Amino acid sequence: MDTLELDLSNSHRIVSRKSDAGAYNNAYFLLALLSCFLFPFASIFFIILYIRSEKHSSVGLAILVGLCSGAIAYGVNTTLMADIDRYTNSLPIFRETSFWDLLSIKGVYSSVGSHGYNLFAWIVSRFNDDHLLRSAVTATFYSVLAFIVDDYAALQGWSFRRTCAALLISVAISPFFNVLSYAKSTPAFSLLLLALYLDFRKRTGPVVLILLYAFAASTHSSVLPVIALRVVLLFVKNEIAIYGISLALLPLSNILSAALPASFRTIPVLSLFVSALDKFSVYSEFSDWGWAAASQHSVLLMGYRYYFGAIAVFCILLVFRRYDVSKSGLLVFSGIWSALCIAVSVFFAADVFFRYAMPCSTLFVLAALSHKDDAVNLYIDIALAIIAVIGFVVQWAYLASVVDMSCFILHGLFGV
Repeated sequence: MDTLELDLSNSHRIVSRKSDAGAYNNAYFLLALLSCFLFPFASIFFIILYIRSEKHSSVGLAILVGLCSGAIAYGVNTTLMADIDRYTNSLPIFRETSFWDLLSIKGVYSSVGSHGYNLFAWIVSRFNDDHLLRSAVTATFYSVLAFIVDDYAALQGWSFRRTCAALLISVAISPFFNVLSYAKSTPAFSLLLLALYLDFRKRTGPVVLILLYAFAASTHSSVLPVIALRVVLLFVKNEIAIYGISLALLPLSNILSAALPASFRTIPVLSLFVSALDKFSVYSEFSDWGWAAASQHSVLLMGYRYYFGAIAVFCILLVFRRYDVSKSGLLVFSGIWSALCIAVSVFFAADVFFRYAMPCSTLFVLAALSHKDDAVNLYIDIALAIIAVIGFVVQWAYLASVVDMSCFILHGLFGV
C-alpha cells in the first residue's frame, strides 16, 4: 500500500512539473506577444525566456520573432528614398484592384510575372496602412530564420546557449535594413529557405514543397538559380561538378539568354525562367542602371561584398572539412549555395548579392555550429564571434545612415 501511494505521489509530481512547465511556456509566450505590440525591444527578453522553457514550440518561436521584427520594422522611417518606399508607394494600386484582376495588374514595381508578390502586396493593402508592408516583409524573413534555427537545434539536441547563439549570430549577419527594404526578394528567398529546409529534413510532402518553391519563384525570379541547383543535386552526385556550375552561373546565363529563341519568352512558366536569365545578364552590367552606377563605388557595399564573400568561403571550407556536416544534405547544400553567393558577389552589379547571401548565412551558422572536432572548436567559435560583432556594428551604423534613429528607438522602446 505504501509503495502504491509513493508511486501515485511521484506520478503526481511529474504531472505537476509538466503542467508547471506548460504554464510557464504559455506565460512567456503571452508576455512576449503583448510586448511585441507595446514595447517591441522588451519582447526580445521574453522571447529568450520562452526559448529557455523546456517545451517551447518552434512554430511559436517563429510567430514571436516574426511579430517582434515586424513591430520593430514598423518604426523605420527612411531619410533617403529606398526600395521599400517605392514599393510602399505602389500599394494604392493594389488597394484599388480586385482579387480577380491581380494576374493582369501593372504599376510601379509590380508587373506580370511577379504574381506571388502581387498577392502578397494585395493582402497587405487590405489593412489600409501602407507602413505595414515593411513589417510584413521583415516578419517573413525572421520568422523563417527562427523556425529553422530552433527546429534544427531541437533535432540536434543543442543546449539553450547554443540555440540562442545560433539565433543571435544569424540576426547579426544579415543587415536589418536590407531585409526590410527588399519587398520582393526577401519574402521570395524566405519561402525558398523554408522549402529547402523542409525538403532536406523530409518534414513535409511533395505537394507542399512544390507549392512553396513555385510561390517563391513567382514572387521573385532571382530564386530560380538556387532552385535549379537543388534540382541538379537530385541527378548529379558529384559535389565538385555542382560547385563548378554554381561558380559558372554568369557565363552560363549569358550564353543561354542569347541562345534561346524569342518565342520562348511568350510561353507561360517557361517565360519566367527566360526572364530570369535575361535579368542576370542585366545585373552584370552597370550601364543604363542608375542605382547600380551610383553604388558602384560605395565603400559600405564593397565592404559587405567582402564580408559575405569571406563567410561563403568559410562555409565551403566547413563543408569540405566535413565536421559531421556531410551527414546532412541541408548543410552540404549550404556549401553549394555559398559558391553561388561568391559568383554573384564577384560578377553581378550593385547589391544583388545581398539577396542570396542573407538567407544563405542562416545555413552557414548551422554548419559552423554543427562541427564536433575538438581540435578546431575554439577557432571556429572565435571566428563566429568576430563575424557576429562585425555584422552587428556595421548594420547599426548602416541603419543610422538611412533611418530616423530617434523615431526608430522611441518606437522600439515604447511602441509609439
